[in-house]
Amino acid sequence: MRRAFGTACLLLHGLGGTPFEVAPLAPPLRALGCTVEIPLYPGHGTSPEDFQTTFFPDWLAHAEERFLALAATHARVIPIGFSMGGSIALTLAAKYPDLPQLAGVVALTPPYSIRYRQLLLRRLTARLRGLWKKAMARQSAQAEQPVQASARPTSRELAPHEGYEDAFHPPQLLSLGKGLRAMRTLLPALSCPLFMMAEVDDWICPPEAGLTIARTVASRDVSLRWVRMLEHVTHHHMLTTHRDTRELVARSVAAFVEGLLRDATA
Repeated sequence: MRRAFGTACLLLHGLGGTPFEVAPLAPPLRALGCTVEIPLYPGHGTSPEDFQTTFFPDWLAHAEERFLALAATHARVIPIGFSMGGSIALTLAAKYPDLPQLAGVVALTPPYSIRYRQLLLRRLTARLRGLWKKAMARQSAQAEQPVQASARPTSRELAPHEGYEDAFHPPQLLSLGKGLRAMRTLLPALSCPLFMMAEVDDWICPPEAGLTIARTVASRDVSLRWVRMLEHVTHHHMLTTHRDTRELVARSVAAFVEGLLRDATA
């Protein structure tokens, strides 16, 4: 039998995203000597058509498979997730509270429940914005003048992203909602060290979710750090890639993991 050694970090991306979202966390973790794995969920990173054939149980099952595989070959394993990936990380830690290899868990702006009205409003706003841009382009073409470029940075310039631009399809959202309900049922069993981060004005995942999670889990070691983005363009959700927070988030996650390693060898 192969002897388990070292620490593995399982980095989990969000709904409709790709490993790009959590890749900035990897370098400082590898510098600590950790094995880093970043799986891609089924239906992600290929096409919207593929995405619409998969659901939360498929994404959770894939993450769980990789989590258990790492636990079988390492002395310690730490699930670290962003957005939906944070909720999956919490679900894994709560589902396997007695797993000896589970050293801790990190959840970056994890959803606790789904704000369906707000998500529908976001889709409507995006559709209206797209129609406005098309109207402006037609008007410019008719006037034979280019649309004047704005000096204001775009959302993607501030917070780079790779994945589906519109991952909010009703069946997938409904499956995520069921997955979050299951997570809430499991959370009282979570007893390992927990570290969370949230942006104070996150429009996608309300920052108060972190406090609710902190009050629900059984862990005696719970940390929640708030950060702030200094702009009014994005939805303040992309902690891991946003220019204002990505370095701070990567350092903070690495510091938490380093503390776990220090405690394990003390």
